[in-house]
Amino acid sequence: MDDVPNPYKHSNAAKHAELKGNLRDAESYYRLAIDAADALPLEDYSRDFKAVRDRLKNGESKDNEYLDGADLPELVTAYRELLSLPFLTRSQLGGFYARQNALPEAKELIEQALKVEVDRHAKDEDFENIKARVKELQRNIQDMLGPTNAEELFLYYFEQLDVDKNGFVNEEELKRAQFDLSIEPEAQSLIRYLLQHYLDIEKANKDEILIDISGISRADVQKYQTKSLASWKRIHNEE
Repeated sequence: MDDVPNPYKHSNAAKHAELKGNLRDAESYYRLAIDAADALPLEDYSRDFKAVRDRLKNGESKDNEYLDGADLPELVTAYRELLSLPFLTRSQLGGFYARQNALPEAKELIEQALKVEVDRHAKDEDFENIKARVKELQRNIQDMLGPTNAEELFLYYFEQLDVDKNGFVNEEELKRAQFDLSIEPEAQSLIRYLLQHYLDIEKANKDEILIDISGISRADVQKYQTKSLASWKRIHNEE
């Protein structure tokens, strides 16, 4: 029907704008796709999906006789995708932000997507595969951004990480720590973050005080976090 929102139209326009480098337009269209997906009559789609599934399993009845049997498999696929669009459209915008290196915004949208309560009828193998990829993207983004309390965590676990007891944590110590079961899980996110950016963190503060020691200190982590948080691209702030 003409009055039903069309997320696909906005999503396709967003992809086209992104390919042309029109990032502000692309972001706007991706957000319109989210709004359109949220405005869909999802309860009606869920009810219709049940009728299609019933026809497939049990044959024709007075409740599903209006359905064309030849189209049933395609209808099942279509309804499942429609029911998952609030999740999919947010994932698309999160992916867009990630591609543009706007990682704080990407993190926010991916978290929103994973909080969406998707109708259980949409959760087939294809959906679960997509969700798994979105979770992997979330982890990659988190590893790039690091924990919000990275400096605090680094200080807390410093004695465990500084195996050589020289006042610095070097790359080999971090790599070994990944396999140390005595280190709490919350520290593993920090360790992945430190390894991901090790060389940049290592030189973050030492360039200013003119010393050359292999390893990173609390001052290095503090300095790098301050710089990196200010440097991530944000589409909203672009002219």
